[in-house]
Amino acid sequence: MEKHLGRFLKKNECIHHIDGDKANNKIDNLLLCKNVAEHTKIHIEMEKFMFQLIKKGVVYYDKTEREFKIRES
Repeated sequence: MEKHLGRFLKKNECIHHIDGDKANNKIDNLLLCKNVAEHTKIHIEMEKFMFQLIKKGVVYYDKTEREFKIRES
């Protein structure tokens, strides 16, 4: 992100990896957040979205394997 911006990150800025993969540093996967509060808000929105997907039956929690899975249709 610093290379893309042409500057170092400011003290409060942080980077969110959109796909959750911190090894994927392609610029289209990176979102510059002005501070930790903004970054936290993104994670809260992601959690709300996950709950919507669960309610719609797209995603479920496999209690045996203890992980979320996408329901195959």
